[in-house]
Amino acid sequence: MENRQDKYIKNLMQQFINSKGIKNIDISSRMFKQEFVMWIDEMKNLSEGYIQLLNLMGIPYDNSEMVEIGKGKYDSVVLNNGSTILLTPYITEKINNPICNYEFVVSDKKPAVVKDGKSRILSIQNIMTHNPYTEADIYNWEHLHNNYSCQVTIGIYGKNNDKDKSSKIKLLEQFKKELYIGFNEDSYEANGNYYYSITSHGKTLKKFRR
Repeated sequence: MENRQDKYIKNLMQQFINSKGIKNIDISSRMFKQEFVMWIDEMKNLSEGYIQLLNLMGIPYDNSEMVEIGKGKYDSVVLNNGSTILLTPYITEKINNPICNYEFVVSDKKPAVVKDGKSRILSIQNIMTHNPYTEADIYNWEHLHNNYSCQVTIGIYGKNNDKDKSSKIKLLEQFKKELYIGFNEDSYEANGNYYYSITSHGKTLKKFRR
């Protein structure tokens, strides 16, 4: 059975492959591994620009009322900030954040975790994630927003010449279509990079700036 860390690295590798449009992949090659590590570092640097967008939108990402969902040590945007709760199965080492090592799900239109094979409802007010690995990572999140179960923030970011930019924007647009009550959205581009976010915070309908 695939362990959690293997699954996490596989998710990141697939994002790397998608962003670069790589064909004829040999993940065991030295060149692939080197470029993959460089990409992880590059995305970490880009995350600082995404944090700027969260600040501009007034999203409280850096306190104990916010829960970042499903990210690991290589792609969390709040790692070691000392306050944001990380709810993820992908971090096992000690870090300077409160952490819950479970899988997040939506159950009965409410935030929950899977524990001992059963979903357990959580009492949390704010969740966020960014650059989802697949559609399944934000499955039914619209219900949390539409039913006022908790505040939701989903973002994407990357380089303008990434091969997966359009598919990531499409994923965000599809999520937006399922939102039936007010929300806030914003974006910006700088230095060849793009940053987009949709959030329950503010609940004032805005359009992406193109």
